[in-house]
Amino acid sequence: MSKIHHKIESEVHICPLTMIGTVPVTLKKKKALEKGLKEGLQQEKRHIAKKMLEKGYDVQTIHELTELSVEEIEGLKSTTQ
Repeated sequence: MSKIHHKIESEVHICPLTMIGTVPVTLKKKKALEKGLKEGLQQEKRHIAKKMLEKGYDVQTIHELTELSVEEIEGLKSTTQ
């Protein structure tokens, strides 16, 4: 067993690994990546909602299509005008 292999084993013991696709990552890193992805998706939904508001879509339609809350869309409405 090489030193590198031994080090990986000790890291696994301290911080269990999981897989994202075919890449092993720590559970903490996986949670951070998932959080970042979720935040990125929410940001994209808000961006789309702003564009829809600019095109004249009503709040209820935007809510149904983006799944953003009506309150959040109303808040975006004030920043796009």
